[in-house]
Amino acid sequence: MSKSKRSNNIHRTTKSIYILIGLTGFILIFGLLFFGFNIQSTIDNSSIDDNNSDNELIYGTGTIIYLKIEGGFYGILSDDGEHYDPINLLIEYQKDGLRIRFIAKERNDLLSFHMWGKIVELISIHPL
Repeated sequence: MSKSKRSNNIHRTTKSIYILIGLTGFILIFGLLFFGFNIQSTIDNSSIDDNNSDNELIYGTGTIIYLKIEGGFYGILSDDGEHYDPINLLIEYQKDGLRIRFIAKERNDLLSFHMWGKIVELISIHPL
């Protein structure tokens, strides 16, 4: 086999490998975005987990606040002084200073690197 044909074969093989790696990466990223990070479009009672049924619901009013620690995140400062770190606060409620009424469930089965407040799953949230 001549040197130019061998060079072309190597080039085609290398190109095929790059295409395969690119397609695999695309499929992986698409899968993570579509399936792995699926965000609820609504919050309702179906999000209550029966495995954590021993936790009582938290009913309250408070203010959404933006905290500039740990990369920045939104928390709820309740009117009774409690701090809540919601795991499912929808984008439409991520407004610093927004007054809300909420129902939440404490999630003792989760950990957070925020180290601020009780981790909660919002069941219901409404602006005041």
